[in-house]
Amino acid sequence: MLEDYLNPKIKDQDLFPSMALKGTRFYDLMPENEEAQVVNFEHVENAIKKYMDKEISFETFSEWID
Repeated sequence: MLEDYLNPKIKDQDLFPSMALKGTRFYDLMPENEEAQVVNFEHVENAIKKYMDKEISFETFSEWID
C-alpha cells in the first residue's frame, strides 16, 4: 500500500485502514510488515510525470509532496 502511495496510485486518505479511530494521524500509522519505505528518485519522477500528464490533480500532487 505504501508503494502505491509513493507512486501516487492512491490518495492520502487511502492509507488509513477502515478500522482506524477518528483523529488518527499519519504519524500514528504503522508501516506494512513494520518496514519503512524510502522515497527515491523514481517515486518523485513518477509523481511529477503523473501530474504533468494530468493523471493526478494538483491537489493530489501537493498532498503527495507534503
